[in-house]
Amino acid sequence: MDAFDQLFWVAGAYVLLLILKWARPRLWLAFALMAGLGLLTKLTLMYFGFAVFVALLLTPARWQLLTPWPWLGGALDLVFLLPMPSGRLRTDGRRSNFLRTTARR
Repeated sequence: MDAFDQLFWVAGAYVLLLILKWARPRLWLAFALMAGLGLLTKLTLMYFGFAVFVALLLTPARWQLLTPWPWLGGALDLVFLLPMPSGRLRTDGRRSNFLRTTARR
């Protein structure tokens, strides 16, 4: 984990607490912004997003999923993920080749 990854995890958790405490569904866009910026650093934030989704399904806060805001936030996060496949194609797997040759040493 790097510092920015931790920063976006904590910022996302803080915004999530604000959403649940004050029942302000529009803050889902702020949560999505934090998650999207975190996804640009590492993809591990997808685990956090999945955990939040499952937690919402299993708790009384599931009413939040009936509003459009979490879904708009999810769409915003998909926009943050769009550059990833094109970046992988541009590098032509050079990073995976680097990791493979480094692991042999």
